[in-house]
Order: sequence, then C-alpha cells, then structure tokens
Amino acid sequence: MRVWGKAAERNRHTMGVARAAVAGKGQRDLLGEAVQTLLASGQADRFGVWAEFAADCSGNASQINSFRGIVADQENDATPAEWSRLSPEPPLPQELLVGLQTVEQELTEPAERVMIGTLIEMRRALWVPLVLHGHLRGVLFAGQRKKQSHLPRTLLEAVAAELALALELEDERRLGRERQEDSRCVRTVLAALAGPAPMGDILTDILQECTRQGAHESGPAAVFAAIGRPLEPAEVKQFTSSNQAMCFAWVSGDAAWARAW
Repeated sequence: MRVWGKAAERNRHTMGVARAAVAGKGQRDLLGEAVQTLLASGQADRFGVWAEFAADCSGNASQINSFRGIVADQENDATPAEWSRLSPEPPLPQELLVGLQTVEQELTEPAERVMIGTLIEMRRALWVPLVLHGHLRGVLFAGQRKKQSHLPRTLLEAVAAELALALELEDERRLGRERQEDSRCVRTVLAALAGPAPMGDILTDILQECTRQGAHESGPAAVFAAIGRPLEPAEVKQFTSSNQAMCFAWVSGDAAWARAW
C-alpha cells in the first residue's frame, strides 16, 4: 500500500507519467509515477515532487499557500509526513519562485540550521520548477549526500515537462466534468420548473445541490447557500433593523451559517 507523502513498499516499477495520464490517472498517481521514474534512474539519493492541487487553489495563481507531494529516498526509508508539504516561498531560491528557473545548490549549513526538511543530510540540491500556463504549479527536487556528486538536471527537467503536460490534461478533464455537472444541474432545474412541484421545493433542491459533494469531489460543495427575496414594506416593520431588505427563506449547509441569517 502506498503511503501518501512517504516512500513505502516501492518496487521501482513505473508505467511513466505520460502513460499514466493517457490511462486517466488522477493527480496523486501522476506525482507518484514521476517519483518512481526518478527513483528508477538511481541518479540521486533523494527525490521530491510537489504540485498545486485544485482543492487548495484560491483561484489566484500568485497566492498559493502550499504544494502537496511525495518525497522518497533511494534507501526505501520512510520520510517524515510533513515533507509532503512545500511552501512556495523563501528559503526556496528566488530564481525558482519568481524566475521559474532551475536552481542547483551546494549546501554548507549544518543540519540543525536547515529550514527545509527535505534538505536534511543533503550536500547538493537541485530544484526544478513545474510550470503550467506561465505560472509555478509545483516543484521537483533531487538531493545528494556527497558534495562532489552530479545531479540529474536533464532528467528532472524532462520529467517536469512531461508532468506539466499531464497536469494540463487532468485540468481539462476536471473542467469537462464540471461543465457536465453544470449542464446536468441546469437540465434538472428546467425540468423541475416545467413540472408540478411547488416553487419552494424547487429552490430547496437547488440549494441542496449547491452544498452537495459529488463523486470524485466534482460537486460544488459550498459550505452554505441561501436564496432570498425582497421584503414587502409591511414585512420590513417586523425587523429591528431598518436596513433589513431581504428575507432568506431557503437555506442549506452549515447550521452555524444558517443561524447567522
């Protein structure tokens, strides 16, 4: 069983990132194939692959909180779970974060002063940006314990390019699923409007659809949704606030939000 974020029970067999993408594998599996490909080369002591996930994205490519991924050692040693997260900020090299350039480092700091856990015990490090549509979408890493060792720059850059294409394909598939889901919702609402169901029931169903989590995390999954209507002049007098102009009669989702309304 693969442990997410750790190197566990690897057999060093890989189908490759491109074949995994064609087979319809998800993003976690694509990262796993990238790591397995790097490990199979035997050209570094430690490899890491991290990427931005849609669930963690705020919609602004310049405001990424962290990447998620896998770090693995050639010795099959399990790596700390916290290494599966990588923050796209200093002390990562500025050339990597802003310039989107490959950066090779010779490490001289003692282990206790290392600020990135992945660098512990490493004497040389290679950072390769994972770039998609001109934005940093992830990072690939290779590390060596010996100072004089050669780092596989060409290999990491090739895997990064392959992974970028695979993630672009995965993005297109995800957007396609979302468009299909949107179309299904619209057809459902139109069919309900043409039927005998009361309008209140239809609005309730719409809100429940907004807060529903679909298969493969494809649903809108809003925390809270509400539909309001303007208050009649006679109704405004019933509210303590003269600024109250809407009545949210249909709600769905987190009960705490519902009480706030």
